[in-house]
Amino acid sequence: MLTPLPLDWLTRLRVQTTLNFFLVIQLPMPRLLPENGVGRELVVLAARLNCVIPELAELWEEVAKHYPNELHPQWQLPADDLPTCQSAKLPVIDPFERQFLRARIDALVTDVDVYGLSVEEFAYILSTFPLLDRYQPALPMRRADIPKWEGESLGEPQIR
Repeated sequence: MLTPLPLDWLTRLRVQTTLNFFLVIQLPMPRLLPENGVGRELVVLAARLNCVIPELAELWEEVAKHYPNELHPQWQLPADDLPTCQSAKLPVIDPFERQFLRARIDALVTDVDVYGLSVEEFAYILSTFPLLDRYQPALPMRRADIPKWEGESLGEPQIR
């Protein structure tokens, strides 16, 4: 869980030159159970995004034992002729679907149960990443439309 955008943003606020262990242990880490809820969905999404090469087939099959309803028991890449219901249980190699799953992970960890951010706070955090998905089409919102988190009225985004 060291890679979600809220944690990256918070780290960039605190780090001047290098990140060390002393700073890492001070970062808020969510306690998620992999058996249910958000933790379960994150494990499945991570497996579908990461196990895309044959060298990770053994890892896929081990994870699939614990999540038989979400993952196909044997590692295989999706074929064009597979029905959507079957390919939804396989590793993801399509760039657009991978982008969607990455966005889903960001949304899950930003949710109230994990870091406790509102939509506006998360929008602000995203606006501070100028190179984030620079090859993707721009969102219809202009940066000026995102509220500034300065002053007493809104305050800084609060990560639990």
